[in-house]
Amino acid sequence: MLSVYEMEQLLKVLDANAEKGLSLAQLAATTDIPVSRLQQFTKAHREYFVIMPDSDSYQLNRFGQLKGNIDAMLRHYQQRQTKKKTKPSSWIWLAVIFTTSMTLFTALHNQ
Repeated sequence: MLSVYEMEQLLKVLDANAEKGLSLAQLAATTDIPVSRLQQFTKAHREYFVIMPDSDSYQLNRFGQLKGNIDAMLRHYQQRQTKKKTKPSSWIWLAVIFTTSMTLFTALHNQ
């Protein structure tokens, strides 16, 4: 997961190097984001990035719904971050269901 600031830096660097693209190592050196985080992030967010054929260089995804528009990409990313923060985790629901089930089972068993 990248912060919105890191995402913005990443998009700007890729936009500035649009013709050739950049490898993850080059992106890491330019943005100070570790390669491992960049690798995870680029795999999880194909709507923002594409890997160039026959190389290991990344470019902005100019063919997806966001058409390589940095501002639109940042808004989209921020909205996704906000939704993740406000949406309750499925683990919470699982814990509530389990606790309720165990309580009912215990109550019925003790009768």
